[in-house]
Amino acid sequence: MYERVAPDNFPGKLHAVAIIQTVIGALQIVGSLFGAVYVLILGIATFGIGLIAIPIPIAYLIVGILSLVSGIKGLQRNPDYGLSMGVAICQLFAICVCDFLSFASGLTALILITQQEVKAFFGRS
Repeated sequence: MYERVAPDNFPGKLHAVAIIQTVIGALQIVGSLFGAVYVLILGIATFGIGLIAIPIPIAYLIVGILSLVSGIKGLQRNPDYGLSMGVAICQLFAICVCDFLSFASGLTALILITQQEVKAFFGRS
């Protein structure tokens, strides 16, 4: 139904998604480093039992790196629909660790990616 628009007609909504994902990705990477230090301190304080939480900062780091990569690709006007959508969905799961900023950015990105103007840019209906 929609034809792919020319690359010079880069949607502003997609540019906003790229900026959001770049900023939040950097914050998630820094947060995961602080989280790793916290888990290590917790592990020492609980004689190793607290180390059961070590997958949380690792998963947070992975989502942060993917978000940063997706955002940088978007800022270079070479976005990937699947990567942007996947990162937005992964950021929604940040509500499980009470990270409302990442959740809000994931929800915002998801709403903006599903707009008709952005779908037309990617050639999706």
